[in-house]
Amino acid sequence: MSDLYFTIGCCSMCSTLLFSTYGYHGGLAYDQQLKWDIAVKFQQFGSIPLLLAYKKKTPYPGGLAIAGTVLFCLPLYYSVLSEDTKFNKLMPYGGFAMMASWIALGFLS
Repeated sequence: MSDLYFTIGCCSMCSTLLFSTYGYHGGLAYDQQLKWDIAVKFQQFGSIPLLLAYKKKTPYPGGLAIAGTVLFCLPLYYSVLSEDTKFNKLMPYGGFAMMASWIALGFLS
């Protein structure tokens, strides 16, 4: 499982470069660019625990980082592209999952 977390973390970090490029060159309005940039940065913050979690004996940091990225970043990307905010209510849970991934990384090693 730890190798899988590392692979997912690398792919996630790579995708932030692609998403960032789209955010700046994709013709988004300024306010949409700001939201897109927040999603990219939080995806990067969620990728780092995955890159570090592969050395840990517990699956919690990696699992929480994946959950945080999915629940925070994907609704934000979706709302920017579609202007539909129905999934934004999931974002606080994603933020808490990201925070919990860092706590788990520090204490469950």
